[in-house]
Amino acid sequence: MNKTNTSKTPLITAGNTQHCQAWRSRIYARHKSLRLEAAYKQKMKGKNPDYVKANHWLDDIERSLKVASSGLYADCDDQQIRDYAEAKSKIIEKQLVELKNVMGHLKATQVIEFLEESCTKAGVELPYKNKPEQLDEEKLVSIKAAIRRVCEPAWWRKQLRKISARQFEQIARSTGQVSRSRQIYCSDFTLRRRTEQKQRNRLLLESLEAENSAGQTFTLAELADLSVSNPVNRRNELMTRISGFEGYAKNRDNNTPTYKGLFLTLTAPSKYHAQITRKGKGRTYAIPNPKYNGSTPKEANDQLCKIWSEIRADWQRRDINPYGFRMVEPHHDGTPHWHLILFLPETQVKQASTAFKHHALKEDGAEAGALKNRVKIIEIDPTKGSAAGYCAKYVAKNIDGFGIDSDLYGRDAVISAMRIEAWASTWGIRQFQQIGGPSVTVWREARRVKEELVSVFLEPRIWGIIDAADAGNWELYTELMGGAACPRKDRPLRPMMIEKPETNQFGETVEYLFGILGLGMGIPTRAEVWTIRPVSKNGLNQAAPAAANAPPKVAA
Repeated sequence: MNKTNTSKTPLITAGNTQHCQAWRSRIYARHKSLRLEAAYKQKMKGKNPDYVKANHWLDDIERSLKVASSGLYADCDDQQIRDYAEAKSKIIEKQLVELKNVMGHLKATQVIEFLEESCTKAGVELPYKNKPEQLDEEKLVSIKAAIRRVCEPAWWRKQLRKISARQFEQIARSTGQVSRSRQIYCSDFTLRRRTEQKQRNRLLLESLEAENSAGQTFTLAELADLSVSNPVNRRNELMTRISGFEGYAKNRDNNTPTYKGLFLTLTAPSKYHAQITRKGKGRTYAIPNPKYNGSTPKEANDQLCKIWSEIRADWQRRDINPYGFRMVEPHHDGTPHWHLILFLPETQVKQASTAFKHHALKEDGAEAGALKNRVKIIEIDPTKGSAAGYCAKYVAKNIDGFGIDSDLYGRDAVISAMRIEAWASTWGIRQFQQIGGPSVTVWREARRVKEELVSVFLEPRIWGIIDAADAGNWELYTELMGGAACPRKDRPLRPMMIEKPETNQFGETVEYLFGILGLGMGIPTRAEVWTIRPVSKNGLNQAAPAAANAPPKVAA
């Protein structure tokens, strides 16, 4: 037992003495975000409360809040993270210089070992992976980039914010605070932390302005509002693409098979869920799941990704190539589940459904309620409603709650959408993903093409693609791009990436999106040169961004 344990053991084993009560009070004061006092009292319910056992539980919770050996707690405020990041980056930089002075010449392996140890102590991963296929010159660039990153406060801030947010949220889940009975989808602390982060980001965007070669000036916040980072634009574009896929499936030539829309639900086995629901006394409430294996939402989502890859591989062997969208959302306790809207030939529906069910239930498929709760397959009946209409509520409730009064659990839809966004951001879970179909990057870039540049292409097909994208017609765009099942290499247009002439701040060569390529020719969509600077004191040019210079238009 280490010194820390020895010093606290008398207080823990003392039970409920005055000193023990003071010890508990100090822990409650340090971690108000977790409401440990209420949780402790919950554990003490009963005729013969076991103070020693409960004290050990409280001590274990506080230990689990420590971020490695950094001295930080997972529920620390952002200023503490900023201070630590600033100090840590300077210390590492100083230590590297001292190490070089002592040893004269440092080998690459020595540098990597030192950096790995420094990062591990703080609970973060060293930004370097030794790839066997890398040449010596490439390895040297990677090592230098890793050194520059760990000497940069911004890099430390980003890593520490991520790991502390996930560590705290997992403890909140394991203590039963994230559930339909308490704080749904994510903890209140995580929601507040995410809200503050978004506010900081917004203030930064509002403090910077961009000026193009035409002399037009806008804040970065104004430009961001025109892009899909704006929830309204994001929702509108998603619905446009879903509707377009549905229209494409309906309006195929008579010679092709009839297409069917499937709405699929995929849920992880019960052991990935921290809480389960029970009904009693006229209400539904949550209790700890005795089967819970301690998995985080990210680990549960990774498992669903694994199952999905097996399903896709099975479908490809059967020549089943559906297209549509995947949507990920949390259960009340933060455990993710998937909804998929897919279109495929009617003749393949039975095979696809059988394979989907088989792989979805391979793990713990015999557990009670698995067939009923973990897999759902619904064939969309066009006479009862469209696939887009079926998806609308799922899209809205996971973005901004537009047009919905309440979620599945009766909570305000707008507030729930905020909590779901905080949940997805914390765990790094991609909420929406297109399956099959043409590139959305090309779609967005085509909407930026200046009208005079279209005449560069003599091929009318290219004009048609750009016009379809500009009109927000995803159905026609899909058709002209070779259809939903066309391989990427055979598409008439693809993103044009070019290498920047200068390296980034870490000394690495980077590529950026410059336009679109078609028929061996490139159409620049980002040739405009923008100058970024702090907002001028004299105010901004409030003229609306010109279509050619603005970010991508978003379909209504």
